[in-house]
Amino acid sequence: MRAFLYFLCKVRKLLGTILLLTFAALSWAENQAADWTWQNGELPGRFQVNAAGDVVLFAQGNLVYNSTSDEWSFASHQFDVIGEANLVSGSTELANRIDLFGWSGDGNMASNFGVTNTASTSAYAGEFVNWGDNPITTDGNKAYAWRTLSSDEWTYILTNHEQYATTINGVKGIALIPKQTTLTKEEKKDTYTASEWQPIEAKGVVFLPLTGFRAANSTSVSQVNDVAYYWTSTKSGTTSAMIMRCTTTAADEPTSCTRKQGNPVRLVKASSFCTVNVKAVPNIAGAGDITITVIE
Repeated sequence: MRAFLYFLCKVRKLLGTILLLTFAALSWAENQAADWTWQNGELPGRFQVNAAGDVVLFAQGNLVYNSTSDEWSFASHQFDVIGEANLVSGSTELANRIDLFGWSGDGNMASNFGVTNTASTSAYAGEFVNWGDNPITTDGNKAYAWRTLSSDEWTYILTNHEQYATTINGVKGIALIPKQTTLTKEEKKDTYTASEWQPIEAKGVVFLPLTGFRAANSTSVSQVNDVAYYWTSTKSGTTSAMIMRCTTTAADEPTSCTRKQGNPVRLVKASSFCTVNVKAVPNIAGAGDITITVIE
């Protein structure tokens, strides 16, 4: 009997710890949303990317490169779009700060990671080189911490997660809802202000803005707020690669696109977490027993 009471005491302490951790996590999420920043640039929503159960976290915004400082970062907000400002006005020259890239191949210009507006096929040739290999300032200048989703992973996400078209702060795009999140009818809106979007983002919802695209050697960015073609890590032949297309109505399963085209990139990071399930089971000898299952 003494052993049993000792066990119950231990269980009580464990449950207390779980509750404290839960409240701490909720408080952290609220503070993150209030500050409009996310720890290490990670959004809190977890998305499964394959049948094996691998889970990723999305970056807080699209990938951005600043040639003046030679730095890679994430946009401050999910709805941030550089648009026409990707190019020097009236020129084919890339601006100092861009969020549209050619596909990143390991050919003649491997170190450029698609930071070029040339129409030369050799600039995008070869096997894929991950944008996440670069140090990301939003994540404390960590290198090799982020990666680009494959075509199959995007297909799995779109097949197994709910999406809806919406507009945030005047920017159109597609919202993806993680499995652990439920939005009410009132929360799932056609249009949000920036402040209205904050509590939705705090629930882990991902927003993919319609950035438009830049044709190779072009002097303009086309179809901003109409379409976006997000790069995948998957090649398609020697001169094309797979993209995931977003329109004003939906995100579509990946299709092929010329590697020369300037498209957005949204990186992800592997998520390692455990789920704690607490269940009450029938009383044993008049005592309320508890079964705790931890799944890593």
